[in-house]
Amino acid sequence: MEGLKVEEVLPGKFLLSDQGTPQERGNDYVLGASNASLTLASLTPRTHFKRALDLGAGSGIQSLFLSTHVDEIIATDTNARALELAQRSAQISDVHLELRQGSLYEPVVGEKFDLIVCNPPFVIAPAALFEYRDAGMDGDSVSREIVSKAADFLNDDGWFISLANWLIKDDWRDRLIEWIAPTGCDAWVVQRERLSAEEYVDLWLDDGGVIDRAAIKQRWMEYLSPFDGVGFGWIALHKRDSFFPHRYLEEIPQQLDLLETPLAPALLEYFAGADLAHDLEDEEILEKVWVAHPDVIATGHTLVQTSGLRRAVALDPEVVARFSEASFVGEVSATYEGGIDVIRELIRLGLLLPG
Repeated sequence: MEGLKVEEVLPGKFLLSDQGTPQERGNDYVLGASNASLTLASLTPRTHFKRALDLGAGSGIQSLFLSTHVDEIIATDTNARALELAQRSAQISDVHLELRQGSLYEPVVGEKFDLIVCNPPFVIAPAALFEYRDAGMDGDSVSREIVSKAADFLNDDGWFISLANWLIKDDWRDRLIEWIAPTGCDAWVVQRERLSAEEYVDLWLDDGGVIDRAAIKQRWMEYLSPFDGVGFGWIALHKRDSFFPHRYLEEIPQQLDLLETPLAPALLEYFAGADLAHDLEDEEILEKVWVAHPDVIATGHTLVQTSGLRRAVALDPEVVARFSEASFVGEVSATYEGGIDVIRELIRLGLLLPG
C-alpha cells in the first residue's frame, strides 16, 4: 500500500488514506482521521440504529465508527478514489458497507434513514482546489443544501449530525435559521470558532500544503470581503412530532477534550433537556421534582459544568447558593422576577434534571 497510511481508529477498525499533502497528491486526495472527522465522531450518538447514511464519506472513517452500532450503512461520495479506499478499509476491518457515488443526496433519493452523519466539503472558496474539502458551490450553499433537505431523508425520531462552515454577516444566527426552517426539526447549532477572512484563507492554504499562494490568497480574500467572517461548528437536528419545534443557536468556544470525553452523551442530554424546557408549561415544571446535575459545581455567581460541554452559567449569587437545595425550583420561581425562565433555561442546558 505504497503512498497510503493505515490508522487503527477503533480496535480492529483500520482506515486507509493518503500520505503527504493534497498539493502533493492531487485533486483526488483522500484525507485520513482529522480534527473535524474526530469531532463528528465524538458528537454522533452511539445508540443502536437500523439504518444510517454517511453523506460525503471520504475515507469512510465515520462508517467505521457507525459499524459498531448500526445494522445497515450507506456511504456516499463524489470521489471515486475515496470510495475505493473506504471499501478497502471496510474489507480489512470486517465491516459491510454499501458504497454509492454521487453528489449530496442524489444517490439516496426516495430513501430514509434513522441517522445521517456528514462532514461535508464545506470550505468556502471562490473555486475548488481539492475535492475532499471543496464542493465548488457558491459561498456556503453546500452546507445550506445538506441541512435544509435533511428531514426529507430522515425517519421519525431520526437524527442528523453535521459539521459546517457559514458566512457571517451581522448576526450569524439569522443565516442558520433560514437553513433550518424548512426541516421542521428541533435543532441545536453551535458555533465553535469565528475566523476573519485572512485567518480562514491562511488556515486552508496551510491545510492543503499550498506553496505558491499569493494570487490565490488575494482572490480568496476578495471573495470573502463582503462578509464579517466565517463561522465553524456543528448542526444537529432531531425529527420528532412537535407542532412548534425548538431551535437553539449558541456559541461554545471553550476547549473540549473530544477524545477523552465524547460529546454524544452531552448532545443527547442537551436535546432531552431542550425538549422538556420547550414542551412543559410553567405549572408542569413547578409540579415536577428536579435535581441538580451531579457534575455541576456552584461557586460564587456561576454554575460550572465539570464534564460534557463545560458550560459556565452566571446567575445571582443567591440563586447559585441555593442550587443544590431540594426547594430550589419553587423558591427561585416564587422569589425572583422571571425566576421560572431561569429554571427553564437550566433545564434546557441540562443543569437541572428530572428527579
